[in-house]
Amino acid sequence: MSRELLARAWDAGAGPGDSPLTIDLDSTVCETYGLAKEGVGHHNYAGQRGYHPLLAVAAGTGDVLMARLRKGRANTVRGAANFLRETLSKAR
Repeated sequence: MSRELLARAWDAGAGPGDSPLTIDLDSTVCETYGLAKEGVGHHNYAGQRGYHPLLAVAAGTGDVLMARLRKGRANTVRGAANFLRETLSKAR
């Protein structure tokens, strides 16, 4: 579904056009509250309960191309290679 939405948005003029596309991979910490949420049973490296998602962002526009939710204790690079491959396949 995300691939279709991205294709439609870029067909409508939201994509990078003829200029090169730079994809910025980054992770962030999203704090959550409550102990019953799946994947947040432990504190992350910042001492918070939460998730540690990976994001792929178009550097020129700031558009989020793809996101993957991970457990809060995930290492920053965990799954980054597969995530980048999947992002590139969708962006093409």
